[in-house]
Amino acid sequence: GLDLVPQLNSELEIPPNLTFMQGNLLEGLPFEKDVFDFVHMRLLLFAIPRDRWIMVLHELLRITRPGGWIETIETGPQRHCGPAMDQLVHWITLASNRRGVDPLFGPQVGELLRDIRLEQVGIKHIALPIGKCGGRLGMMVQTDVMGVVTSVKQLVVAQGIATAAQYDRAVATSQVEAEQNQGELPFYLAYGQRPF
Repeated sequence: GLDLVPQLNSELEIPPNLTFMQGNLLEGLPFEKDVFDFVHMRLLLFAIPRDRWIMVLHELLRITRPGGWIETIETGPQRHCGPAMDQLVHWITLASNRRGVDPLFGPQVGELLRDIRLEQVGIKHIALPIGKCGGRLGMMVQTDVMGVVTSVKQLVVAQGIATAAQYDRAVATSQVEAEQNQGELPFYLAYGQRPF
């Protein structure tokens, strides 16, 4: 596993073939060419600038053995949650775009796997429910969504896109609207095989 932040939880039972490493994908992966049978990358939509996606996927391709597989999972903005969440998504998109990041790019990642010439490319779209209408899963997804929305408040406020008070009102209203709507959080799974 590779992450910018070192993994400190030593209480987990870690399989003998798993190692956590600290590194920055945008600076290249610290592995030799053709070493992995399976490479998995997920939820880096807010970390990879739009103009760096092809470079990142070529880096995944470089470390995958011929005949090996690459899999990506990304998400997109929540849908059908109500006007307050739509406003939050708009603000977060503006703030992200100013950093060169496109939070609406998730559905396009699968096509990029074709662009780097992977074979047997598969693309699946999965929508998870948000809120009580989705039962236990929906409540867990709502908690996750609200955690993400809350965590990027400073990015939006620092750029002058919304005030802290406006942002807080939109968050509070979106939580109420989540109970009234049948919102969903889309996930985009894509995979492909490196040619032999």
